[in-house]
Amino acid sequence: MEGRLVRVVRNVVTGAFAAALICQASGTTRALEGQEVTVHSGKVDITHGVGAEPIDQVDLILTFSNTESREAHACEKLTDNPLKGLQVSLQEGYCGTTAPAMSITVPGFKPTYPGSPLARFEGTLGSAVVDGLLKTLLTPAGSCGMWNLTLDAVPVNLSRIYHNPVALSVRLPDGSRGCVTVANALIDQ
Repeated sequence: MEGRLVRVVRNVVTGAFAAALICQASGTTRALEGQEVTVHSGKVDITHGVGAEPIDQVDLILTFSNTESREAHACEKLTDNPLKGLQVSLQEGYCGTTAPAMSITVPGFKPTYPGSPLARFEGTLGSAVVDGLLKTLLTPAGSCGMWNLTLDAVPVNLSRIYHNPVALSVRLPDGSRGCVTVANALIDQ
């Protein structure tokens, strides 16, 4: 009887240890490849204000690439390039959630100077003041490009996002979309 109990306890402890290792190895963000966009990483910082919505602030950073996998990797400069605009969405939950999303649509970015890898958007979208910096990164093989986006917006309505994880997605003008689950978003910190 005592031998069986020791075996059961050992199996439970070993299983718990293995599960902890798997969770640690998986990291704090998980990429989900969309139709043609892969969001490689994302960081989210949400600050909820006090008062009538919209009053919240969001700061985010994400790195993504456009593979055009459904179109045999054929890149179309007019619709596949985020310089022409993009939409960023946040939802409480994992990628694929049906929770309501808060979205910001940036109509386009302007290069800081001709040929610069940096492009900016500064302006008002609805009632939100939005500041965005899009950096063009080296293009990976089999891809139409890779970018890093830093975006700040205030005031926005994030009243439906109070807990981790947060689904962070990007959509390009041609409808291509990708998402990453951010497990460690900073919420009211």
